[in-house]
Amino acid sequence: MVTPQHITNGRALAKAAERLINYRKDVAPSELMESVRSDLAQLKSALKGRSKAEVEPAVKTLETTLHRLDPPNPNTAIRDYVELILVVVAIAIGLRTYYLQPFKIPTGSMQPTLNGIIAKRIDTPPPNPLARAFQFLTLGRSYEDITASEESETVSSIGGLSRCYFSAGRADRPRVR
Repeated sequence: MVTPQHITNGRALAKAAERLINYRKDVAPSELMESVRSDLAQLKSALKGRSKAEVEPAVKTLETTLHRLDPPNPNTAIRDYVELILVVVAIAIGLRTYYLQPFKIPTGSMQPTLNGIIAKRIDTPPPNPLARAFQFLTLGRSYEDITASEESETVSSIGGLSRCYFSAGRADRPRVR
């Protein structure tokens, strides 16, 4: 069964009025509280009759009385915007602090060990792209494929191989070979 809109709105207003009465009963003037209670009783009796002609005027009367009891706050939009800006700034500072903090490294000597990042040679080719993406997101590990441009570089630096794969990631524990 579908409930008419005026009945639904009236019930919601009656429930809100009861809450407001409970919130304000110790600080509001007694004559105003009696006025709210009588308007609420009038709305409840109109809701029992289910007549739109009776419910709508009772709703309007109760709304005006409730606005006298608890007037709407001016400048709520400004408060909402200030709260939104503060939350956004807090999130931005948190992200910058833990994830996006830039560092300026004056020389190249600090680069290999910044945050424990080291490079090591691996003899097997890197894993498939899906595994590489997972390792990059969880461990910060990336793979670089370095190809020697001359045979002399290959012999002196990487032991005679023309291709060498390096795995760079955070050093969780030292590896001993």
